Amino acid sequence: MAEKEGHPGWMPTQAECVQHSHNKKASIISIFTRAFTPKEPTLSWIDVAQKYGLRYNTDYHRVTLAYIRSFVKSLGNTLHNLTPAEIYVLFEQQGINKTGVNTHRSRTFDNLVQAIQSGNLPREEIENWANGQSSDLTETLLDPTNETVEEAFQKVNKAFKKTQHKTKAENPQDESYQEDVNSELPTPRAIDTLDSLSKTTNILINSSSDKEAIDFLIAKAKAKLWKRCFVDEENALAEAKQHKGNTYSEQVRDSFIDEYTRCQQLPLPEGYFFKDDRGIFRQPKLMQKLIAYRVLKESRVLNLSGTGTGKTLSAVIASRVIGAQLTVIACPNSTVKGWVKTIENAFPQSEVIAKPTRWMVAWSEDNLPRYLVVNHEMFQNMYEGAIKRFINNNPIDFVVVDELHQVKQRDENSETQRRRLINGLITDIPDDRPKPRVLGMSATPIINNLQEGKSLIELVSSLNHDDIGTTTTVPNCMKIYQKFTTMGFRMMPQHQKSRTPHIHPVNCTPYLEELFALGYRPHPQQVETILVKARWSIIQQHLKPKTVVFTEYVKDIVPYLVERIRETGISVGVYTGNNKYATEAGYDDMLDQFLKGKVEILLASIRCLGTGVDGLQFVSNNVIFATLPWTSTDYEQAIGRFDREGFVFDELNIHIPKTYALLNNGNEWSWCESKLLRIENKKDIAKAAVDGEIPDSNDQLTPDKATQYWMGWLKRLSEEGLYEIERKQIRVPLDKSDQAEVSRRFAAYGDFATLNARWNKAYSNTTNERLRQNPEEWCYYHTKMDEIEKQWEVVPRDEYIKHLKDNLPLGSVVADFGCGQAKLAEALEERHTVHSFDHIAINRNVFACDMINTPLDDTTLDAAIFSLSLMGLNIKDYIVEAYRTLKPSGQLIIYHPAKQHDREKFVSSLSQLGFVVIKHCEIYKWHYIWAIKQGYQENPDIDISF
Repeated sequence: MAEKEGHPGWMPTQAECVQHSHNKKASIISIFTRAFTPKEPTLSWIDVAQKYGLRYNTDYHRVTLAYIRSFVKSLGNTLHNLTPAEIYVLFEQQGINKTGVNTHRSRTFDNLVQAIQSGNLPREEIENWANGQSSDLTETLLDPTNETVEEAFQKVNKAFKKTQHKTKAENPQDESYQEDVNSELPTPRAIDTLDSLSKTTNILINSSSDKEAIDFLIAKAKAKLWKRCFVDEENALAEAKQHKGNTYSEQVRDSFIDEYTRCQQLPLPEGYFFKDDRGIFRQPKLMQKLIAYRVLKESRVLNLSGTGTGKTLSAVIASRVIGAQLTVIACPNSTVKGWVKTIENAFPQSEVIAKPTRWMVAWSEDNLPRYLVVNHEMFQNMYEGAIKRFINNNPIDFVVVDELHQVKQRDENSETQRRRLINGLITDIPDDRPKPRVLGMSATPIINNLQEGKSLIELVSSLNHDDIGTTTTVPNCMKIYQKFTTMGFRMMPQHQKSRTPHIHPVNCTPYLEELFALGYRPHPQQVETILVKARWSIIQQHLKPKTVVFTEYVKDIVPYLVERIRETGISVGVYTGNNKYATEAGYDDMLDQFLKGKVEILLASIRCLGTGVDGLQFVSNNVIFATLPWTSTDYEQAIGRFDREGFVFDELNIHIPKTYALLNNGNEWSWCESKLLRIENKKDIAKAAVDGEIPDSNDQLTPDKATQYWMGWLKRLSEEGLYEIERKQIRVPLDKSDQAEVSRRFAAYGDFATLNARWNKAYSNTTNERLRQNPEEWCYYHTKMDEIEKQWEVVPRDEYIKHLKDNLPLGSVVADFGCGQAKLAEALEERHTVHSFDHIAINRNVFACDMINTPLDDTTLDAAIFSLSLMGLNIKDYIVEAYRTLKPSGQLIIYHPAKQHDREKFVSSLSQLGFVVIKHCEIYKWHYIWAIKQGYQENPDIDISF
């Protein structure tokens, strides 16, 4: 039949078989699928294909539950030696999971498939189901009325995830308890890995699978062999040598053994003399030799190994193994000193220059290997010419990009200047020179979105990868993970000590009134600033000399904690990477003082201390999270600063204060638990793309998601209650029907001119705090503004709405600084994304804040608007915030009262703050200014005012 249909060797479809049967009856199908013995189940169509030695093309055969059962059964014990990512690829190639044409199909077995490939369905349940023995759980997973896997587990009272969370009912006295947030799967034996590869590649060869799927399984198997080798070298080699399988598995076996042998035979580079912080000589580790060998052999390598594995030293060793005369290292500013120290420690006979002024380098005449260490901030447009001159004058042999995730391209349609210029360092080489070898390093290559991962792959490979999608979906995560696996290497450190933290419940009910005052769209930093007060009692209880206290946010939280810690009589230092909020408050970085014992407590930013810092494993074993990070990656990075090679203590103490509040119906709300669950689960988008963990959804808990979570909680409280709280209403215009109230307001606030003067003669933080405490003043101001606006011949809002419609492409991003009643967002909602900011939120679409500090990321905006809102003694701070958040060539539009205000003086200062003024004039009674952001600030210290 296959030959008659023109595809000999490939299994015909059931319809084709019926067409060639006598009288074209479907009874022929039952003959083909009849079992070998009466006791055996009916054969699936793939079983029939295997029986007749035919290959099976899933593109032409409908996937059924019987087919999936047969396929799972055919895998046998191999299934349990595969990672979720490997199972995903196998299912994808067989058309089983929700990818390709199945993405938008709703099938009764989707939950069962997801439970198997994510590792949530226990082994016994899988084996029983594959052998035709159903259970309550598998039947419930197949019930289409259950929308999710978790819902199916709950219906049969099965634990969906291992968790030790304790509710208030289970822990009425708020006693501390321990909770494992870092459980790891055991490493399979080398022979099991190779046997599994032989089995899975045979399956793919006998179906219409693409080459990339096979390449991934080969690369993944090799990575698993190395993981086993790092745990037990001797047995890994012995197990691998025992294996006999197909061409692919034996090729991987031989390649692994050869690579291992060559790494072990790699001669120690001349002059190597690395000593750790205690002065002990250290031989290169196996991972460091492996990276050096791969850079030598492959030229372009990604090292995505975890914190504490020795990535920095591996790069330095690689530079000597490949014989590089000039190595350029691009790294975060906070790690420059660490790089210089490692190079000079490992190879004292080196010439090292760090952070040269405008890329001007003067090498000595000594013929020593040269190293140029530059921080990422040196890759700016203003330095482009200097970078090109450096490339032309200095043949580069090796480029190392450290903390590669900080060079990512966050948006698919825009390329950051940093990424573009670093890419130029790799590719813009004179034609008569060879391209440099490249090593990209990051323990966290993806944090926010998949475009980051794609851009990193393209940066290191210098190739376009248009086959990688960046929409946040499981298939796209798996695609990036497969690329990382085939072109990179990732070794996770072996935990030296238990990482199980102590959870300390904290009742935050006394602070709920402050939390309610934040409104419906607070920034998470504002929430944490209040909750950290509730956590202070736990923090204080566990403070002792040589403690590190972590915080996700710096503003407001660092000053509060420093003051409280000092009140206890313990000395405290801060490490925030010279964050502007810390330095403005007078806190300089004191990491070195802490390491040398000159201060007893280190209060540190998670993002800053979590990367590129070494030495804490020798001085500290007590860690407190004043605020938790948003991802398991950031949490593991922070803990990895302590639990790493050289840890000198018997135990690592981790303390997490967990706030909660009780609702009237007995349920709990906990801001901290939502973060803690995400850290425990680890199955977020970042983990899917970097570690191949199948996420439970396409979302991870981010600040934006947390705000939605917050709004949902406020809704629950309004429905279920906690206790009565008087809420102040935000409404414009204010009601004028009560003359006594009108008189009271006038007595309290004066006329519009008086109110204007008050706002203009105060700093923005003073005005913000006063209005937050009394929103009525803000409502009164805008009520009066509405009355006066009716008398104007030219209304600024109408003018800039027309400007934005005429001068911005559809889909642009705009910020309305001082939005008032948010009428701009209302007018442009069909054309652009508008972020509205003001001291008070008139509705849920407005973000209430002091506008010198918005939650926007750098270079986000296409346009920034200040319409009669540059008020106060610190208007320069507003301009600085606009400059930070605008994209290069982003537009700044200002309308300001003309009376008694010097526009020429303002425009002159604006030009020195990094803006090109396109047009400025007086329109009616307003100063109008239209400017464009440029890449260079001539005088960032200049003052600016009208």
